[in-house]
Amino acid sequence: MFLSFFYRRSRRLVAYTISIGLGVFLMVLRQSADAVWRPLVWGFKNLLDAEGTSDTLTAIQIFLIADIAPFTIAICAMALLSFTAVFILALAATLIIPIKFQAYLDGMVIMFAMVLMLEGLGISPIVRAALGAIPTIIFYWLILMSTSTLLWKHLPFGLRYTGTATRNIPVAIEALADRVVPGRAPTEDLADITLTNAPPKNEDDGNVFLRENAAATPDHLDFSLKITAAGPFVTSQEIRYRLSRETSNSTQLTIDIELGGMAPMSYWDFWTRDFARDYLDHLTARTTHTPDRSVYGWIQGKALRKAEKIRDKAQPA
Repeated sequence: MFLSFFYRRSRRLVAYTISIGLGVFLMVLRQSADAVWRPLVWGFKNLLDAEGTSDTLTAIQIFLIADIAPFTIAICAMALLSFTAVFILALAATLIIPIKFQAYLDGMVIMFAMVLMLEGLGISPIVRAALGAIPTIIFYWLILMSTSTLLWKHLPFGLRYTGTATRNIPVAIEALADRVVPGRAPTEDLADITLTNAPPKNEDDGNVFLRENAAATPDHLDFSLKITAAGPFVTSQEIRYRLSRETSNSTQLTIDIELGGMAPMSYWDFWTRDFARDYLDHLTARTTHTPDRSVYGWIQGKALRKAEKIRDKAQPA
């Protein structure tokens, strides 16, 4: 149970630790530049000033032992302390904050990491000196927005996410197929809360269409759903479903997901969330009638409830 709880947050933990840890490390390195870099520069200068083979060999030995070794130890110590401190804070944040709310934390983390990196690289002081405090804040905001959907939805290209997840679901293959194949059992609700249980149209007539990847058998089903109008964060979405009978009441479900046209910030969210696993959590909960703790189910359910309220208000009394 704990391992599953931790695994669902592991990618976000790694992303937080690396991005902020790198920024903290650069800041510490910049603040301690005189203590760390100056002895190394002096040692290298003495090496260049050495004359003769004997003096040069002696200077090299002194440089390696008295300058390079302490420099390496200092760099490693600063990196270890920086990333360890950030890892502890990131671990606390990812464990305490419910996973469905952690996407709201991403923007702050990305902004904080960006500021730390720009400060550590010495870029921010130059910008502040040239523009002032308020324009510098605007500068930070523009950089952040350059990674968001606000800009990337107008571009003819985008990032592509791919993911795979597999799970044994305690449902017979026939019953599971009824819940994942649109139009197979019109009276059933589909496992994916966003899809309507109707036969998909072809690629030219609708935004959802089905492609069989292999001939269906009683023990195996392999098909793909392609969604061309996938939503505000992706321009295309294709999900491959592979169902294999394990027992009379158990089915192995494997999904392969490919999302296209994504902004960097959206890609960050889908990758750190492990979207393929999260989507499979949603399908599992819906087909086994267990609580849906997936981020996908929470987001899409919230959007559907909002849409229903809008429709209800629009209807005449």
